[in-house]
Amino acid sequence: AVDLSVLPLATVNGAFFVQDFFHWSAGTTGFAMSITGVAYAASSLVLVAPTVHYLGEFVTYLLSCVLFGTSALMDGLLETPTWQWAMMVAQNLFGAFKEPCILVMVADAFPVKHLGTLMGLFAGFKYLGIGIGAMCGAIMYEHSIYYHFFVEAIAELVCGVAAYCTRVVW
Repeated sequence: AVDLSVLPLATVNGAFFVQDFFHWSAGTTGFAMSITGVAYAASSLVLVAPTVHYLGEFVTYLLSCVLFGTSALMDGLLETPTWQWAMMVAQNLFGAFKEPCILVMVADAFPVKHLGTLMGLFAGFKYLGIGIGAMCGAIMYEHSIYYHFFVEAIAELVCGVAAYCTRVVW
């Protein structure tokens, strides 16, 4: 759930950030957020399958964590509207890779008779993560407009390291 809560945190805070820091109108902000959503969908539909086929689920997941974390870090360091928005699009492009990889790795790790329960739990934690991620992002944003960028980067890298360590130990 932690890993899946980072994307809504990023999207919510990205919307706050561009409105406050760059003074974009609500319409411009909404349009920009829609483009980032389209990037997520396009990445899911076009890029995920060939990448997973070539690299495998585990490597694709780790790469996605590193690239998402790096784009979140760059998001906090670059202070122009164009680069800010480009990093939001990048986060959505890279974020699309994680969920399918997680689902496949979970499906491979457990017996078939438990998959329905596991997918139900996964969906529940995913939507719990969406709620928690958006709420935590808004709270962090109130304290500093830059905190969330660095928390996103750290969370992604921690998830990647945890997945790697779990895979190596098992």
